[in-house]
Amino acid sequence: KWKGILFYRFLAATMDDDPSVSNVAKLFLCGPLLSKQPTLFFHNFVDALFVLNGCTAHPMFTSRNNRNSSMFQADGLSFSIDDCKTREGIYSLLLDHMSPEEKIGITARLSKEVLSAATELTGDLALAARSSGTREAKNGAFAVLSDCFQILTSTKMFIGRSANSTDDSDLTSGGTSVSMSQNSTVPHLVSAKGKLLSKISRKQLVEAVIPILCTLKVTLENNRSPLLKNLMQYMLCI
Repeated sequence: KWKGILFYRFLAATMDDDPSVSNVAKLFLCGPLLSKQPTLFFHNFVDALFVLNGCTAHPMFTSRNNRNSSMFQADGLSFSIDDCKTREGIYSLLLDHMSPEEKIGITARLSKEVLSAATELTGDLALAARSSGTREAKNGAFAVLSDCFQILTSTKMFIGRSANSTDDSDLTSGGTSVSMSQNSTVPHLVSAKGKLLSKISRKQLVEAVIPILCTLKVTLENNRSPLLKNLMQYMLCI
């Protein structure tokens, strides 16, 4: 029931100007629905990046079977949200309900499915990185790349690198609740898990993300793309 357009329409509703509409949408998505499908936000995050920008460059539009592709078009999946602040609010909502492990997975997916695709010779994302292609396709793909960098540089994506007091609760979210709050071993376990996740995150950045960024940097520099500023900001965060 949550395939196709419905989930993304609800996401858009969470940022509705009418508080009664946005509150109901948030309550439903982040309440009973998420409790029944804990990985719903993780599995649909990258897809949402493309859908909310009205960009059809993602394989969800082209690589699935014809039946699903037809269904997406018939349901009007190509709707988009022009206001970048509204999209940012939606991304923030999704990230607020993800575990550190899922955020590491999101970084990997964004690098592979968005940034790496921009280094290819063909495709809307590659055209956007080279400031060419049709204006409509370019603008949607350009916004996807811009939003991708905005997400990656968000403090909500930092694993084990923030001094925010909520980090400890984030690190333990999604796990089995144990009544050991008074046990002195709990802080040590939380700290150990945080350090481990931080090492995993950094290893992924070094081995998988940075090589993609270096390749993309050359492409953006050669084409004098305004996205070069976004890329450099992300590299500074790393």
